[in-house]
Amino acid sequence: MSSFMGAAWLDVARAGDVEAVLADLRTGEPTTEPSDLRAWLTAQDGGSRIELYSDGGYGMLGDLVAGVLRRTGVVRRAVIYLDHDEFGTEHVVLTRDEAGTVRRVHHVYADLDDEGSPSLTGIPAAAGTGPGRTPGGLIDNPAARSALADLFGMPATAVQEAADRAARAEKDPATDNNPSEEWLEAFGMGWDRRGDGAPVNLRPGPVWRDAVARQVAPRLPGQWLARDYDLVRLPASPVMCVVLPGRHSGNAVIHPMYVPGSYGTLQFCVELRSAVGDQAPDPIEPLIHDLTATALPFFDRYGHPDGLHRLCQERVDARPGGRVNPHDLRCLAATEVILGRYHEAAANYAELARNTAGSTAAWARDIAEEAHVRSRLLQYEPAVVHEALTDTIHEQMTHVGLNSGPRP
Repeated sequence: MSSFMGAAWLDVARAGDVEAVLADLRTGEPTTEPSDLRAWLTAQDGGSRIELYSDGGYGMLGDLVAGVLRRTGVVRRAVIYLDHDEFGTEHVVLTRDEAGTVRRVHHVYADLDDEGSPSLTGIPAAAGTGPGRTPGGLIDNPAARSALADLFGMPATAVQEAADRAARAEKDPATDNNPSEEWLEAFGMGWDRRGDGAPVNLRPGPVWRDAVARQVAPRLPGQWLARDYDLVRLPASPVMCVVLPGRHSGNAVIHPMYVPGSYGTLQFCVELRSAVGDQAPDPIEPLIHDLTATALPFFDRYGHPDGLHRLCQERVDARPGGRVNPHDLRCLAATEVILGRYHEAAANYAELARNTAGSTAAWARDIAEEAHVRSRLLQYEPAVVHEALTDTIHEQMTHVGLNSGPRP
């Protein structure tokens, strides 16, 4: 987990109220912090959940979220998590009472250096809970845990189990003495759980997107879609070609959408020094030059199944002593399935299973099992493997917000 970061989860009872909450997150007080804020959306308990992640100015995230609860009146509960690096971690659970007052239901702070101070202690406790016995007005007592169970619809036993795990974590250096992660797990939240579809840039606003859509995309051949956080060449299936801007430089990236988990990785990419995404490109010419001189030739050569097959084969052949990168071999085998080369795919999946067998890493064990099953299936029922990869394309396209309708 990165240091000095903040996250929050806002549960909205009616899906139609999400836009009002997003608008307030963009412009609400404090207006300047967090300076870096992204949101993911997902369905939750008949309504919607807004997941927020921030690092720039993360310390004010709690104030912003509390303000959203006050101003909009449509957020039924919120959890704020702040990682203060070596100074500690904390989480705060907020709700609104019948009078519309924002109140803290639960507040745990792990002070690692005995010098930190918790946030949001000025927000009153929920009725009946009161500050706990810990310093700084924190709230973690039987009444608070009972209120948590009611707020999240959890059994009281599940809340007590989370409290027990959190108490052990606070004493265990192997867990970074972070009890909040145990509570987040109990709430069904966590740093590795992103919502559905593509993220929404809230702060800073989509200045890069607007400038690229207006000044860059019209000067490129073919169809392009400029979004808050990337520039996608269309169509984006079965292989996505995308420009990802970064803070200092970006990348032109190829994602085989039939390989699970490929989107978001930089396995196949080239650097674009002018693709800086925290501001509008000015002047615009260096970015256009980078795209036409570097990104487009890379996409044209490798951004389709035939080209990606050639690229994977080149990378596999270039490895000395048979030390093959399993991700390259996995992509090679999957691409052969897409191309209908089932005999070659079966052989490469079998090799992949051998190369990853016995690994202690969870990801390698998962790949080994997948490869073993597919190598066998391709010998007797290749259509089953082909359909599985087609399903993966649909799933990943949906995850990145590029599917406009149901799968044919």
